Amino acid sequence: MKRIARKIAKDGEGEVTLTVEDIDDLWYLSQAIDPGDRLSGRTLRKMRSGEPDERGQVASRKPVRLTITVEKVEAFTHGDTLRALGTITDGPEDIPRGTHHSFAITPGTTVTLTKRRWLSFQLARLEEAEGRRGPGVLVCVMDREEAMVARITRQGFETLVSLTAAVPKKGDPSVTRNNLYLELEKKLAELARRHDPARIIVASPGFFKEDFIAGITDASLKGKILAATTNHVGEPGVNEVLRRPETAVALADSHAAAQLRQVDLLFAGIAAGGKAAYGREQVTAAAVAGAVEALLVTDGLIASSREKGSYGEVERAMLAAEAGKGTVHIIESANDAGRRLDGVGGIGALLRYVFST
Repeated sequence: MKRIARKIAKDGEGEVTLTVEDIDDLWYLSQAIDPGDRLSGRTLRKMRSGEPDERGQVASRKPVRLTITVEKVEAFTHGDTLRALGTITDGPEDIPRGTHHSFAITPGTTVTLTKRRWLSFQLARLEEAEGRRGPGVLVCVMDREEAMVARITRQGFETLVSLTAAVPKKGDPSVTRNNLYLELEKKLAELARRHDPARIIVASPGFFKEDFIAGITDASLKGKILAATTNHVGEPGVNEVLRRPETAVALADSHAAAQLRQVDLLFAGIAAGGKAAYGREQVTAAAVAGAVEALLVTDGLIASSREKGSYGEVERAMLAAEAGKGTVHIIESANDAGRRLDGVGGIGALLRYVFST
């Protein structure tokens, strides 16, 4: 994400102008836009023309600069478009004020977002997006029968390749090399050229990873590989790799790995009956009391509460946590950490001390 301008007063009121550079930036921006905000930029608007065209239509979409007061933001989970819906407050004279419009924000779009009060975590998300650059990480989990390669993303991970092979006959390991290992090496080389990752983590149960890595002939590919251990393959294996201590350095900038660690700490605290809280009422009470060190809330809960008109309850907990010098972390419902947190209401908190209502 590229910041163009930022003007924010001490009370938090102000505006930020930015350019969305990739799909991950759309997720960051979706966490900053709230109902009541003003959103400005160039957008396509259906405009009536004087004469019908060759298809008999008398309206077409034309680029205009508009400002809307946001009423709703569609939950962003995938795709390449973030939509903000609202009513027009400023624009060309021939466009009526108060009419509805949907802003379609895609990579390359420049917008100005104006808020009566910017929350600290919202500014932090945008700053995080501005500094989020550099090569990524690929994770390959495998055994002798199957392999999966995933790219670590802001939302968790994206599966790129899944491979399967016939189980080799006892005493005939060449079948594995021919059917799976060679194909996997070929796919990893293709993905390395396409994504240019800083690291490729190859993980497996037992010694499958060592056998595979030993047979790689591409020196540049081999130089990117870091071996790790996992008890599973497929998506469970990738989630396990995100937690492995030997991959911590390679995944230091992975938000998915960080979120898993935070949620693991939350559930450990809940299990121990210690410095943890979950559920809206319990977390809000702890935040108001100044007991929250870190508040975790899923983007799924934020989206659903906005749709149901109960976002104010969630926002109260976040505001109280920030007022008490706590930090607010948005956890993606699309990844394993978010699914676990959604299972206990979508909101939890790591506390400074044991708190009871």
